[in-house]
Amino acid sequence: MAEMMLQVAGLTAGYGPATVLHGLDFSLAQGDSMALLGRNGAGKSTTIKAIMGMVRREATDLRFEGQSLTRLPPQKIARLGVGYVPEERRIFPELTVAENLEVGRRPARSDAPEWPEKRLYDLFPELHAMRDRRAGRMSGGEQQMLTIARTLAGNPRILLLDEPAEGLAPVVLDRIADTVATLRDEGLTLLIAEQSLGFAAEVASRCVVLESGQIAHEGSMQELAADSALRDRLLSV
Repeated sequence: MAEMMLQVAGLTAGYGPATVLHGLDFSLAQGDSMALLGRNGAGKSTTIKAIMGMVRREATDLRFEGQSLTRLPPQKIARLGVGYVPEERRIFPELTVAENLEVGRRPARSDAPEWPEKRLYDLFPELHAMRDRRAGRMSGGEQQMLTIARTLAGNPRILLLDEPAEGLAPVVLDRIADTVATLRDEGLTLLIAEQSLGFAAEVASRCVVLESGQIAHEGSMQELAADSALRDRLLSV
């Protein structure tokens, strides 16, 4: 049986006085790939940020590899091996590609895949070709590649991706989907907040669909993709 990596129970979160999430319960075992789906405003990104400790939150239980996250700040959660790819990308525009990757560098972990510079450039040859370019001069798709690579440079045990397909041209979207699928196939545990059902179906094996900050459905991506009535009920605008 795979090791349980992330456990979420009774997760409530929000911004200021506004509560967005209302008691979420789900878990990921080592090697799982799960998509958080839902309409705009359902709470997908808030779930990712709540796990990372970036918004006000409470939980009955919130654990990563058995360690409680509820009282930890984001930087300590990251040091445990939780990698976070933000929707806003947050690259350092005045630094070069190589310098951005170095900022994300963390020591190797005995229990996690190691991502030295060469391996990152093998994964993203585009970045190698522009390693001396300032990140602020890159396209949105190139910046998304850099953001994923910079997070991998921290040698994470689990990767949380917040809307990785947002605003990308179709050809770049396919490139990012192929990369995330490669990470999944190599056994990296993935939790992906995503608006695009097509993207999610390519990279995730399981899904949780949120509606008004609550879980409306949980199951396999294959089941959701094959059931048009279920998709219409949960995801149509």
